[in-house]
Amino acid sequence: MINFSFEFFLRFLAEMILNPFNIRNFIYTNSNLLNINLYKHIDTGLNTSSLAALHSHLNQLLLNEENYENYKSIKRELINAAEKIAKDELVVCIIIAINFCINQVNKKKEDYNIELLFWYDFMIQNNCLLETNGTVSSAIVKNYITMCIRTNDLKKSLDFLETYEHYLDEAEKEDIYNYNKANILFHQHKYEESLIL
Repeated sequence: MINFSFEFFLRFLAEMILNPFNIRNFIYTNSNLLNINLYKHIDTGLNTSSLAALHSHLNQLLLNEENYENYKSIKRELINAAEKIAKDELVVCIIIAINFCINQVNKKKEDYNIELLFWYDFMIQNNCLLETNGTVSSAIVKNYITMCIRTNDLKKSLDFLETYEHYLDEAEKEDIYNYNKANILFHQHKYEESLIL
């Protein structure tokens, strides 16, 4: 049995998600990831069968990006177990779900705009949105605003931008804020105001 923590496994998957070939190569050359010892660092309040199911579904989702049933299972399992999973591990699981949704949006599957928005809201609800340095990622801000615009929830996009403006990295705060504010104003048909930014 391979013996490393669930946290290490999730971090490995998150880093490798952008290059699925490497994940497949790792899996085929280093035995089945289902044999990883997940139970070393588990919160005792979490049913181990739930964690094993989550792990299995994450595995399957990464191996087969068209596996919508695994995505639905991951969503259900994360909603049910969010309070019992360590925050950094929860973030990695959410990022895997977000990346799946982004891939689906890029394939023009419009329903996943709402799914992406769900995951960003889920991060907010579980206090997972901010990076370890206390900032919010510019990619998250742009994606959140874009998903709000695509789902025609312009008020929500503006509220989000105003709420998290103070958490933007100081070096790029003005540019990120102005770009996203102009984007919102443009979609509100306030063209002159959007040009000022």
